Parts: sequence; C-alpha cells; structure tokens
Amino acid sequence: MEEQMKLMVDMIKERIKFNLQIIRKNEETIRSILSQPVSNERSKLLKVNFSINRKLLEENNDSLNIEIQLINFISKYREVLKHEKKNIQSSGILNSETPSFDSESFQNDNNQEQLEENDESNLLNLTLTGETPFNSSHPKFNDKEFFETLLDAYKQKENYEICSYLLKVKGKK
Repeated sequence: MEEQMKLMVDMIKERIKFNLQIIRKNEETIRSILSQPVSNERSKLLKVNFSINRKLLEENNDSLNIEIQLINFISKYREVLKHEKKNIQSSGILNSETPSFDSESFQNDNNQEQLEENDESNLLNLTLTGETPFNSSHPKFNDKEFFETLLDAYKQKENYEICSYLLKVKGKK
C-alpha cells in the first residue's frame, strides 16, 4: 500500500509540474495580449487565460494538499504498513503453507525481532553520526524502509544537503 501511495505522490508531482508549464505558457500569451491595443476581444482573451491559470493554480493547491496528506499518512503509519507487509508475507498468504502457532516459537520470534530492531536502531545511529557511511556497500543500502527512516531523520534535522546526497546515492534524483 505504501508503494501505491508513493506512486500517487509522484503522479501528483508530475501533474503539478505539467500545470505549471501551462501556466507559464499562458503568462507569455498574456504578456503578448497586453501589448495589443485595448479592445473587447483583448479583454476576452485575457479573461480566458486568467481563468485557465486560476483553475490550474486551484488544482495545484488541492493537489499539494493531497500530496501532503499522503506523505503525512505514510510517515505516521510507516510502522503499521511495515508490520502489515510482514504479516502478509509471514502468514502464508504468499506461500502455500500456513504457519503453525506455538508459544515457544512465538517467544523466540519476538526475541529475534527485538534483537533485529536494536541492531537496526544501532546501525541507524551509526549512519546518522557518520561512523557508517551510507553508500552502495552499506548493509542496509537496498532496504527501502531503512532508507526512508534515514531520510526522515535528516529531514527532521532540516539537513537537506544530506537528504539530497542520499537521494543521489540511491539514484532517485
């Protein structure tokens, strides 16, 4: 579900860019119309172009609000989405096997999960402090969830230069 939301955010961004291109072209048209002598036709043309731009700007505003809501949703429920994905994978829905439940294996799985979370947290801290550089040889380089968490941490610190670097390293921009 997270992937679909991210795809939707990307589609919205592209639509906003497209609308801005149309707005810029309309602005050029408006400038050329303004150089014409005052007339009813000139007024109509201006009105049409201004109206189109206004509607495109309103659409962009609504699109930005939707984009922000999607991004906030993803950030707020990232752990739930991650857990949901793990449940689907481990439930046997993707495999033809149905896992059996016994309390001992559940407890072992829980302990293993806690160890993995601690390791991931330590690795995140090492990466944030620069002790473990984030590059193609980083142990979590291909882990999307780790990358998103790392990126969010730098966003919260408002360290956008590092965010830009991370996106370049991952080949996303």
